[in-house]
Amino acid sequence: MEHKIDVLPNTEYTVQICTINRSGCGPMTNITANTQCKSLTNVPSSLPQFSMQRKNNSNDCRQLELKLQRVSERNGSILCYKVIMIKLSKGQNLSKLPSNPLALKLSTHEQVHKNGGYGAYVAEAFTSDDFVSEVVIGDNHQRNCSLPSDKKRHIVQGLGANKEIQDIDIVQDGSLAPSTNYTGYILIKVQGPNNTVLTKTSSYFLPILTVCTVSVGSP
Repeated sequence: MEHKIDVLPNTEYTVQICTINRSGCGPMTNITANTQCKSLTNVPSSLPQFSMQRKNNSNDCRQLELKLQRVSERNGSILCYKVIMIKLSKGQNLSKLPSNPLALKLSTHEQVHKNGGYGAYVAEAFTSDDFVSEVVIGDNHQRNCSLPSDKKRHIVQGLGANKEIQDIDIVQDGSLAPSTNYTGYILIKVQGPNNTVLTKTSSYFLPILTVCTVSVGSP
């Protein structure tokens, strides 16, 4: 006899069987190694809404501030949070970006900002232990997860299909261009089974223009 049920990720299960008689459930079978198991880890079921805005009380009009929320590790341990920034070309908006952020080819800050270029790059990366709720983009300071898995091929889960990608291991948070729209997304890396790394992305941030806001009454 075979019976299948859906199980939660990253959860320990034990199976016991009894015979139903007139008195109810009879003696339970013993718990053995064959009646215990743990389901595989997986990416978070959902991600919170992350937001980006101009940095308050900053003399640098080209710094942005990213508000983060810690992601649940119920389904598996988070190895790394990566902040992917996207410099939009003139006239480009979210509707012109791929619906799946993983379809964007990652470049570097230097290449994206060279000769009026545009594209996506990794601006920040940090582990779950080093999680912060606010990240300043464009301050020329960055962190890196420094995970061995960053130099290996890993599994990406998205749009109902798994695929392998080669991660780019360059993190650089350089100055932002003036009067330019930026968006981005968060990439979460989770420890998967058999030393694989599972990946999930957030939705795109709402685009923000790098300009100064002038207070009323300013000369």
